[in-house]
Amino acid sequence: MKSAYRRLIATLLVLCAIHSLQAQEYSDYETNYQISFNYGVQSSFKGRGFDSGHGYAIQAAYFPYGRTGMRVGFNSYDGFSGVEKYNTFPLYFAYRIESSGPSTSPAGTYSENAFEDMIWQCISLLPSSLEFNLGLSPGYFKGNGSQQWISNDGGITYYSDYFHVRKKFSCSIDASVRATFYIWRFGLSITPSLSYLLTRNIERVSDIPELSERNPSRWWGGVSFGASFRF
Repeated sequence: MKSAYRRLIATLLVLCAIHSLQAQEYSDYETNYQISFNYGVQSSFKGRGFDSGHGYAIQAAYFPYGRTGMRVGFNSYDGFSGVEKYNTFPLYFAYRIESSGPSTSPAGTYSENAFEDMIWQCISLLPSSLEFNLGLSPGYFKGNGSQQWISNDGGITYYSDYFHVRKKFSCSIDASVRATFYIWRFGLSITPSLSYLLTRNIERVSDIPELSERNPSRWWGGVSFGASFRF
């Protein structure tokens, strides 16, 4: 256990040192291209028994005008109730801002305590850049054809109750904020997102009338974590 804590402290020290020496060598505005790999989860608000999904995303961004640009990619999710795969192809308008150079202590103060300076350096790691995305994601739902049976009377009578893909092709309006900190040209990011499905793709099929009306909401939320490289 002690060795694990030592490795964690050593890792934080290395990150702080690298960040203070190299993180500001390249600014966002000096790099026009970015590629990234992300892993995240998505869930329908008011899921009403509709399981969340998880998956990966491969994205590329191009900023020809410094702050403004576009982001495109491919997302693939599984784990949703009644869905084998949910693939989307996001096309976003992107706007980015870069934070000012970090300080190792609060403004107007100076500390002779090395540990305190280290804490402020670690705080300054997040984030180096913020990116705002807005756009459309055409996609495709592939149903798994599974059915579920439930019983309300101890197994005497069973009722059909499951989620079904009623429309395969989809389109959503997405908005997200991508917070990234950089070590040289490599970045680590966290991206919360909000989506609204323009198409009604999922419906609940149930022999119980009150359950058949409990379709998942078309408002979806998610969060993803990723690694990127800018050039």
